Amino acid sequence: MTATLHRKFDPVTLRRTVIEMAYAGSTAHIAPAFSIIEILAVLYRSHLNLGNGQPESPGRDYLILSKGHGVMAQYACMRELGWLSSEDLGRYFSDGTVLKGLSDAHVPGVETTSGSMGHGLSVGVGLAWAAKRRRTGQRCFVIVGDGEMNEGPIWEALLFAGHWGLSNLTVIIDNNGLQAMGAWKKSCD
Repeated sequence: MTATLHRKFDPVTLRRTVIEMAYAGSTAHIAPAFSIIEILAVLYRSHLNLGNGQPESPGRDYLILSKGHGVMAQYACMRELGWLSSEDLGRYFSDGTVLKGLSDAHVPGVETTSGSMGHGLSVGVGLAWAAKRRRTGQRCFVIVGDGEMNEGPIWEALLFAGHWGLSNLTVIIDNNGLQAMGAWKKSCD
């Protein structure tokens, strides 16, 4: 039995939590968090095997936020799980906290530190490949931004995943049409 039962992950509540964190930390990155709220809510509510329900649970599925600047949405979900407290979130982006503006592997339940565009998928591919070779049954879900799809490491990781037939890897593209300096399409024209 997985620890996916009896969780709500209401997007309205998660958005409120993101706003409260942004206010507490006097920081930005609200839009990238908002654009993945529903994705994370569905993954945590219905798809991720969380083992015994603790962030340190061996054998739990991996969730990589390659789009690491949307991490407030993941932190909001982690509060729903009881992995983070309201007090933790109230110290978001403050001196001495591990809750930074980008995903950070120092936070239990966060698989990787991200921020460099395109490298989160490579980490996810490595985790999926290792799980497949060890026959652990673990799956790896990676959320990437549409803007980072222009990065070379993304395509190298996808080629590697295809070559090794990583059926335990799911890549989800947050296709919101935006990147740091505006519409991603303008940078490709």
